[in-house]
Amino acid sequence: MHNNEIDRKVREKYAKIKSAKNHKHSTINNIKMFFLSAFFGNYYKIKNNNIARKIISNYEPRMSVVDKIKSLQSEINDISNEKNEINQKRKSNKEKELSNLQNPSNMYERLGVDVLAIFISENIISIADPTSNGSLIPNVASLREYLTDELGYIIPNVRILDYEKLPEYEYQIHVRNKKVFTGKLTKEELKNNNSDKIIENLGEVCIKYSKQVFSKTDTLKLMELVKSQDPTLVNDLVPHFISAIDLTIILSNLIHSGFPIKDVLFIFERLNNYAQYTQNTEILTNLLKQDLSF
Repeated sequence: MHNNEIDRKVREKYAKIKSAKNHKHSTINNIKMFFLSAFFGNYYKIKNNNIARKIISNYEPRMSVVDKIKSLQSEINDISNEKNEINQKRKSNKEKELSNLQNPSNMYERLGVDVLAIFISENIISIADPTSNGSLIPNVASLREYLTDELGYIIPNVRILDYEKLPEYEYQIHVRNKKVFTGKLTKEELKNNNSDKIIENLGEVCIKYSKQVFSKTDTLKLMELVKSQDPTLVNDLVPHFISAIDLTIILSNLIHSGFPIKDVLFIFERLNNYAQYTQNTEILTNLLKQDLSF
């Protein structure tokens, strides 16, 4: 083969290689241009380019991914803003709470305890849930009605709380924040939604600890009841002979011993007679027991 022929063929191959390289670079540049334009809003300008149309046909599905990324980024920004608002509110609430704690006057609201409370383990909470037809709350109301009718003893509100540290099926009864009784339900009792055992124990606690449950507030309410029927029975007795506190001690003593105070007018009449001679609460209690035992 002549040298001229060889040179010609070499030149042709070199031209083909160069053309292929140019085409490759052109394609890459068009791809770069497409994505850059997509991000800068020149999408429709590129579509007018014939080469770009081919590129778009291959890469257009990827645009949906870009849109999704933008959408997710928008959602992330919204969540971030919401989180900042929540954190700001928490910070404001903490500052307010700290301000309240620094004010001694606000501490008085934290004083006081529940006179009566029932703590129940988490696995028996359904027995106190009205939405699950729990029987405990209506049975507490029935106990209050029973003690009122039988003894004239109106027990205060009974707070019912679930306590995660209690063993399964266990319950506790507290009087003025002190545990005074611990009991346990059986699986069968829980299954049948039977709270009779708890109510029976609560009734016993109310009698046994009547001196801690029955308060001066209860006495004042009874005094108002008597006043509405015979004011002299109260005015002549309190505070001339005994105080409202003394009267509270006497009434709670009677309840503790199982004597009813329902006939409150009769009790005040007898106290008016006896208090003229003694103000000793123990003696007055025993005298009333004799009168109520006939």
